[in-house]
Amino acid sequence: MFLEDPNKEEVEEIMEKNEKIKEAVEELKGMSEDEELRILAELREKGRRDYNAGIKYATKKGEELGEKRGEKIGEKRGRIQIAQKMLEEKINIDTIIKLTGLKRREVEMLKNWEMKVWTILIANKNKKSIKQNRKLNEQA
Repeated sequence: MFLEDPNKEEVEEIMEKNEKIKEAVEELKGMSEDEELRILAELREKGRRDYNAGIKYATKKGEELGEKRGEKIGEKRGRIQIAQKMLEEKINIDTIIKLTGLKRREVEMLKNWEMKVWTILIANKNKKSIKQNRKLNEQA
């Protein structure tokens, strides 16, 4: 009765009659409150540790994923650079595909892109030449 529920009316009546029992009940309440506080503190600390472990795990996984993506991107860029150099050397597209592992569409896009870049460069050079000629004509 006393240990099961120290707040029962029966226990309270006994406490009023006996000072020693009252002290024992107070001590028991204090101990159970301390125990609850200890458990709460442990749970709070466990929550912090779990949170920190989760952050650490997610950070590690994110770094690993980033490294893998970076490696793939780097490898792809390397193959593209090689294909560009091969195109500059007028190497057959089928050979480029075979040696670089790029898809035909990718190599053809590179070839078309290279042509567009040269077209733009030549057009810009011509525009500059035309502008320069106009300026010279105006000055004369």
